[in-house]
Amino acid sequence: GGGSPGRRGSYDESYRGRTGYGESYRRGSGGWKGVDQNVPPLLRLARAIERAVLVRFFKTTRGDDWSRRGGWLTSKPVTGWQGIVCDQRGLLNRLNLERNANLDGDLSHVLGRGLLRYCQQLCLFNTDVSGHLSPGITSLTNLRLLRLNKTHINGPIPPEIGNLVNLVELWLSDTHVSGPIPREIRHLVNLERLGLSASEHNIQGRMGISGSIPPEIGELRSLKKLWLQRTRISGSIPPEIAKLQNLTHLYLFATDISGSIPKEIGNMENLQYLHLEQTDLSGPIPPQIGHLKNLEELYLSETYISGVIPSELGSLYRLKRLWLMHTSLSGHLPPELGGLKQCLYLCLNNTAISGPLPSSLSQMANLRELYLHDTEVEGRGLGIVWGYRSAALNSLNRSGCAITV
Repeated sequence: GGGSPGRRGSYDESYRGRTGYGESYRRGSGGWKGVDQNVPPLLRLARAIERAVLVRFFKTTRGDDWSRRGGWLTSKPVTGWQGIVCDQRGLLNRLNLERNANLDGDLSHVLGRGLLRYCQQLCLFNTDVSGHLSPGITSLTNLRLLRLNKTHINGPIPPEIGNLVNLVELWLSDTHVSGPIPREIRHLVNLERLGLSASEHNIQGRMGISGSIPPEIGELRSLKKLWLQRTRISGSIPPEIAKLQNLTHLYLFATDISGSIPKEIGNMENLQYLHLEQTDLSGPIPPQIGHLKNLEELYLSETYISGVIPSELGSLYRLKRLWLMHTSLSGHLPPELGGLKQCLYLCLNNTAISGPLPSSLSQMANLRELYLHDTEVEGRGLGIVWGYRSAALNSLNRSGCAITV
């Protein structure tokens, strides 16, 4: 109780009792001083509470040492403080302090449960903030952007993350966040971008995200980009992932995922980038992948996939990169690969692929690099195969196979 617009007193007492901010905004240090008295009392109260929270945030995170702190703690409205954008009511809409040197502190308790309830963007990317994803963050139910990547945030992703139903982007990459992806993530039905990965230059190596990919991830129907690379994710790829019909980027490389590639992935018609390399995946390449007409990159290298290259891959007419090296693939190269007319890089080295080089590959006029070394592919007169027409073919690595020019 206590939040009814018709009961200002109880609203006031409720906030003062729960936050400890009551005295600061009553005295003026939280912002009552100089406020237009024509502003409705509840709106004035909400502004004052937000100001008090921001003052506490500043002091807790070494604000005096920030590299960008223009306007902070002055008598200006908070919309004049650097990194803050307010809505037309004067309430906090965006808090963007990314790349702010010396911003350092524990966020676990500083934000306060629900006290920045109107905030839609919280961006502390590439700062030194730490702590865990506390109720002060997971209660910000109007958030659309939460960007905490490249920080020292730690601990598990709490089930309460499912409260952020308006979230469009969630960035926790290159942090110390660990543990499984909670099933409650299914409630983030507006989410378009989910980053839980580690970058190539992350000094801690892989992210601590672990466990299997929950089948509930298939309920994120708005999701367009999913980054889970360089994590400790394991288990199989759930077939429910194919429900992500808007997904364009799927990065699962350098993880511990295993099992076979689900044939249902062939239903993800908007997929453009499929990176499954450096995993424990095994079994054949599903022919259904040939249905991915928008696919531009297919990386399956350094896995245990086996069998033949399905001829259906020749239907991927937008494909630019096909990396199949360091796998257990065998059999002949299908002539249908000649249909990859946009392909720039074809990497087949260190496989058991054998047989003649199909003359149909001469249709790959945009090919820049072809890797066939350490295979059993054979052929003569490679210049005749290409007819010397592919000036873009500037790298042909054929050592260790029976190819002659």
